[in-house]
Amino acid sequence: MPINFEESVALTCSTMIKMVGVPTVNVILQKAVWDTGKQIPEASFLEINNGIIDTKNLKKANNVEKEAEIINLLFINIINILTKLLGQDLADKIANELSEVK
Repeated sequence: MPINFEESVALTCSTMIKMVGVPTVNVILQKAVWDTGKQIPEASFLEINNGIIDTKNLKKANNVEKEAEIINLLFINIINILTKLLGQDLADKIANELSEVK
C-alpha cells in the first residue's frame, strides 16, 4: 500500500492544532518547512495555510522517494522545534500521539 503523505501531514497538523492552536502551529510549520528546505530544496514546494501544510505541489519533485525524504525530515524538524518551544515532555506527548495515528 502506498504511503499517503497528505493524510499523514494533515493528521500531524490537526493533532498539533488541538494541542497548541493555529497561530502557534503556523509558526512551527513555517520554521520546519524553512529548515527542511535548507537541506532539501524541493521542500519549498510545501505551502502553509491556516495550520495545514499543503503537499499537492510536492508532486512537482516527481519522485516518491524524494517526497518521503522531505516528509520524514519535515516531521523530524517539527518535533525538534516543539521540543525547543514546549519542552521535552509536551513534545514527547505530541510525538506519541502522532505515532499512534499513523
